[in-house]
Amino acid sequence: MEARLKTDFAAEPIPKILPVVPAIDVTVFPNMIMPLLVLDERIIAGINQACEQHNMILLLSAKTDDDGEVKEIDTDNLYSIGTVVTIMRMIKVPEGGVKILIQGLCRAKVQQLQSEDGILQAEIEEYPFIDEDEQEAKAIIKNIKEVSEQLLVTTQAFSPDFHAILSKMSNPEKIAEFILSHMELDSATSQDLLERPTIASLLEGIYHEMNKEIANCKYIFYYW
Repeated sequence: MEARLKTDFAAEPIPKILPVVPAIDVTVFPNMIMPLLVLDERIIAGINQACEQHNMILLLSAKTDDDGEVKEIDTDNLYSIGTVVTIMRMIKVPEGGVKILIQGLCRAKVQQLQSEDGILQAEIEEYPFIDEDEQEAKAIIKNIKEVSEQLLVTTQAFSPDFHAILSKMSNPEKIAEFILSHMELDSATSQDLLERPTIASLLEGIYHEMNKEIANCKYIFYYW
């Protein structure tokens, strides 16, 4: 086995063209850390190219059909908004693939997908949140913190530590990232949240999913 480790995480400019890694049932948000197993040789070639240059790739989720099954992965079946991630570590595995440990950097929108020397690449632009009235986000954060108390009582999905940490946080983006790193969401819901144009709309979506979790737990309790 061979391992590569990135140790310098200083801020670097995001390249305009990045190798693409298609993701199945996985959505990575900015600052989220996650392992990925990659077996496709063409995708591995793109990862190797990134490791030799800037350690950055673009993670794009694959679309699903009406039954929730992943469609054949090609340029037409990948979402146009994904996450630029940095490769923290890469390990070659005996099966011929690689395991990579990645960390989300920022959201990005695809301008054009292209294949160069068999490597899928995307021309991108960053996809930042649109400026908005901070009061709206603060109001939703208040609701989120209140519902987190209910989650502590009704479900085992969130620990007491989760609520304790959340109660002390105030930065809207950090709050969203923290909660998303603790939620188990299906790929369609995750993609919807990733594409939200404002931080308030993202927080509103998170608040909605937290309420769904409470409703599901109450239904199960009633059923039993």
